[in-house]
Amino acid sequence: MATHFELWNDRTTNLIDEFETIEQALDEVRWRTSARGDDAGRTLSLLQPDAAGAVESVLSGDELVRRSREMTIVGD
Repeated sequence: MATHFELWNDRTTNLIDEFETIEQALDEVRWRTSARGDDAGRTLSLLQPDAAGAVESVLSGDELVRRSREMTIVGD
């Protein structure tokens, strides 16, 4: 399986969505926090599973919110 990123809600333990790139995932987090406030982003974690099924935590909580804001989108 190709590398991808998963966005999870830590509070509900639900998978929100899967993304091909980290930029797409960060854009989703930025949209969610713009629409719902930072608290909506603090409950999220960005994970990256590998081909063997092991999962690595990439970003979560306040750090995830901060990184999503630092990302520059073409056209912004």
